[in-house]
Amino acid sequence: MKIWRPFVSSASEVMKLECRSAVARSPLTAASTSWAQVILLSCPPKMLGLQSHNEDLEKDKTSQNYLGKGMEQVAKKLGVAHEEIQRLTDELQVKEKEQCKLDSALKKAQLEIDKLKENLVKQKENDAADLQKAKEHNQRLDEEILALRNRVRSLDSEKKVLGEMVERLKGEVCESQDNKQLEDHSPGKTVGGEQREQVLYFKVLFFLISNF
Repeated sequence: MKIWRPFVSSASEVMKLECRSAVARSPLTAASTSWAQVILLSCPPKMLGLQSHNEDLEKDKTSQNYLGKGMEQVAKKLGVAHEEIQRLTDELQVKEKEQCKLDSALKKAQLEIDKLKENLVKQKENDAADLQKAKEHNQRLDEEILALRNRVRSLDSEKKVLGEMVERLKGEVCESQDNKQLEDHSPGKTVGGEQREQVLYFKVLFFLISNF
């Protein structure tokens, strides 16, 4: 009589099946279950120890498989974390380069602002100096204009006086000429008329010298 043996995947299951086969081949199997237990207990101790050892190996193998899977997951997570760290490091380097460029541009702009402020201060100082010079020049021009106006007034007064003097001298000249004509008819008084003309001439000459 052949006994059907299912497919087994471990040594412990093989040993269990062999023990059960031994029980099944026994004529006392149908009589009582206790006989099956006796036959099972009659299996060699080495076989039972091997079964326990194989079960421990299976547990260790399962634990190792679980640990291996856990290590793989940890390795994957570490790889992802490393990639993320590298990506963030690259982004940080890019940001640092941009920050350096911005700092350089800001420094240049600040230097330009300082230069413009300095030029503005110098320009204000120059403008103030030019304004002061212009004020002084205008003041001198005003003084010169005032002096010229006073000179014009003085000349007008002198011109008026001179005109009056000329008119008066003209009258004296006319009078002198009339007297001369009268004296021409008097031979004894010719010298006196010439003296009056000389006196009149010197008066006019003195007046002109004193006013110019």
